[in-house]
Amino acid sequence: ILFEINSGGGQAYGCFETASYVKELSKQHNVKIISYVDGMAASGAYAWAAISDELICNPMGKVGSIGVVLPLVNTAERDKKEGVKRIYITSGKNKVPFDEDGNYTEHTLNEYRKTSNAIYDVFVSHVADMRGLTEQEVIDTEANVFIAQEAKEKGLIDSIMTKEQFYRHINESYGDN
Repeated sequence: ILFEINSGGGQAYGCFETASYVKELSKQHNVKIISYVDGMAASGAYAWAAISDELICNPMGKVGSIGVVLPLVNTAERDKKEGVKRIYITSGKNKVPFDEDGNYTEHTLNEYRKTSNAIYDVFVSHVADMRGLTEQEVIDTEANVFIAQEAKEKGLIDSIMTKEQFYRHINESYGDN
């Protein structure tokens, strides 16, 4: 299986489970997964790149962003300026994530933090398992994106090749396809 990757990532839901399943299927059927990062493999895209038996990056490519972001927008000040006052009639103490002023409650923010940390733990474990790194080595990347040479030094990729070198490598190693 050949992946050519150029993506900043995306939603994590199902990503690790599906990537791990594809990796397991490839092992069961003795099929190699080779990835070429032609631009960027960040976040969810790197989760997929990490399952590769051979992970090759363009000299100008970047990989990483092993982290989680849950973007929240607080519109309380804008709503106040526009004269908008929201009223919620609820059953259940934490049904609405906002306080009376329209700001996220501390409880809600803590729940989002717990979710973010849980996803991060799975991501770190996934990359560590797939790349043969320790979890601490993955955590130490601090969700940075690394250029090819630095990514190689950190064990995030296996080698660096131009696209032409990559195609030649594939043809020499796996046959002219």
